Amino acid sequence: MKLIFVYNADAGWLGAAWDSAHKLISPKTYRCSLCAVTHHALGMKKRWARFIEGLEHDIEFLHRDEAKERYDLETVDWPAVLKEDEKEARIWLNSEELAHAETIEQLEALIRERLDHENTSIP
Repeated sequence: MKLIFVYNADAGWLGAAWDSAHKLISPKTYRCSLCAVTHHALGMKKRWARFIEGLEHDIEFLHRDEAKERYDLETVDWPAVLKEDEKEARIWLNSEELAHAETIEQLEALIRERLDHENTSIP
């Protein structure tokens, strides 16, 4: 099983610069709850990186344009976490669920709960 975290942002340096500026200038209107919780202006938060490293699954990070290109997911509200099994991806955590996780701790708990529900353990 692979978990694919998809940001509500497009790939590339211009998109990254715009998103960083938006996050600093107007964080309440920033459109990617996943980015807002897991990243700061200089990149991925250390606590989040440690949590991801501790997962017993393959992990990948994509931007929405990359996910749309790879999978047939045109109608998805981003951000989202996809679960990929044997080249088929489906929504595992949707944008609404991610929006309710306002801290890294809440996001970690959400992921642990979902994995536990699927009888999968993490350290």
